[in-house]
Amino acid sequence: MKTNTVQGRHCKGRRSEANAERRRGWLHSRRTRLALNPHPYHFNTNRYLYICCCQSQALFGIVFAASMVSPHGILMRMLLFLLGIFCVLPRSFAQVQWQRCLGGTDAEDVYSVQQTTDGGYIISGYSRSIDGDMTLNKGYEDNWVVKLSASGAVEWQRSYGGSSDDYGGPISQTTDGGYIMACSSFSNDGDVSGNHGQKDGWIAKLSASGGVEWQKCIGGSSMDKINSIQQTTDGGYIMAGTTKSNDGDVSGNHGDYDYWVVKLSSVGIIQWQKCYGGSDYDEANSIAQTSDGGYIVAGATNSTNGDVSGNHGFLSDYWIIKLSSSGGLDWQKCLGGNFDDEAHSVVQTFDGGYIIAGVSRSINGDIIGNHGEGDHWIVKLSSVGSLQWQRALGSSGDEGANSVKQTADGGYVVAGSADTSNGDVTGSIGRSDIWIVKLSGSGNIAWQKCFGSSHADGASAIQQTTDGGYILAGVTVGNDGDVAGYHGGSDIWVVKLGAKTAVDGLDRTIVTIAPNPATDALTINGTDRPVSVICDVAGHMVSRTTGTNTISLAGLASGIYFIMLFDETGAPFFRDKFIKN
Repeated sequence: MKTNTVQGRHCKGRRSEANAERRRGWLHSRRTRLALNPHPYHFNTNRYLYICCCQSQALFGIVFAASMVSPHGILMRMLLFLLGIFCVLPRSFAQVQWQRCLGGTDAEDVYSVQQTTDGGYIISGYSRSIDGDMTLNKGYEDNWVVKLSASGAVEWQRSYGGSSDDYGGPISQTTDGGYIMACSSFSNDGDVSGNHGQKDGWIAKLSASGGVEWQKCIGGSSMDKINSIQQTTDGGYIMAGTTKSNDGDVSGNHGDYDYWVVKLSSVGIIQWQKCYGGSDYDEANSIAQTSDGGYIVAGATNSTNGDVSGNHGFLSDYWIIKLSSSGGLDWQKCLGGNFDDEAHSVVQTFDGGYIIAGVSRSINGDIIGNHGEGDHWIVKLSSVGSLQWQRALGSSGDEGANSVKQTADGGYVVAGSADTSNGDVTGSIGRSDIWIVKLSGSGNIAWQKCFGSSHADGASAIQQTTDGGYILAGVTVGNDGDVAGYHGGSDIWVVKLGAKTAVDGLDRTIVTIAPNPATDALTINGTDRPVSVICDVAGHMVSRTTGTNTISLAGLASGIYFIMLFDETGAPFFRDKFIKN
């Protein structure tokens, strides 16, 4: 059974390899302070849990597609529609609809959560347990994937890995209804083959029921890991993490650890890979494909040379890089101050810019309004990387944001942890709480709420759901307050939040699409020559047509897609799912 040893606070500084090993534990760079975990590769500190989610969000992409239809006054109605057949907006802080603890009597942790096309949820993390919800452990620590129904019931769960440690990572649903999963592995047996030495990034393509369709180790003879992955519009995959290798699959390392970005084909063949950084420690935590076919990457850098310029001090800065579709560096920007700042999550926004969330301990430079120790630090950039606004959110204690998503109303929802009830934080429950903050489009707090138990809890991922509520995933060691069903050690905690709603009723009964499934074309019946937008399950807009009721599907890969229809004013009036053969 895992002990809950609490150690002293870590003083962050320039990261040698040994320091990085202690600080990040080579498990999750973004969960730098997990007081719950005595694993030798983890650094334990006082009371705090930082977890990040690095998956792409289908809902963001669908909403961004709306901005392509109309950039003017009708945009908001379109945005509200695209987050569901009936769009719902919260008027006050969200309430718990249901919650579920997942795990056994040992340690579990969570990396990502995503709503699936059937209305359920897919969760990925790791488990060391051999009991409870975990039915088979293949080694000390396995990557663990759980599929939940819309009401939170376990539909299936499966562990992945070999006889050595296999650390949890992100997962995302793919257009064929399956999943793409990334993690880090020391194994070279069981589900894992092709390890290059020490720790590799490990990619697995899963079927809809969790079966392994193919798997691939990527890396070199040193330490490599993947923190973020998503399916791209061409049916392949883009991933980002960090590497110290300069052999095997890795070339171009600048020294120490670099950002490492890898593009795979749909069957896992490396199409290109690039290292970015300088001579010090650099780690990418989040990547997203952008509307121009390129990529935006966020993480942290300690470097002041190579690809990096503008670092604010001796310690780490947010480092944001914009890449072309082939991995060329379009622009880069350091954001931060005199102390340690680390970006954990990035998404492109409706206006073509970017929203970034992480943790900051600085009190100068780009940071204004730090409350003490670590704060959620939210940064809004323009499409070319200019700083538009920033917000430090927190209390006199220690906070850190791990996930940010844009919401239907043009604002943002941020998930992380908080441990003190003052400043921006109210309603603290225990030693460390999940802290959810809803921001307006200009970064002002619309509402905030703590969730958890009297012990330590922290959030790693959040997403707005199609009913206007939210799904969040984190970790708990408690069994009171908002938490019930705790198994022991540390459990994955999944929470469905509702919203006080106003239903936007849409009459869909007169509009149909046919055939479904479709092979070459899709016909729209019941309306005349609408504007149509098709998005894949990851939310990327794959086509936009006007003035026709027959939509060509040429060039689309087989899989599940969504079609949205808009009238001549840009008002949305139809959304449905279809299958491309």
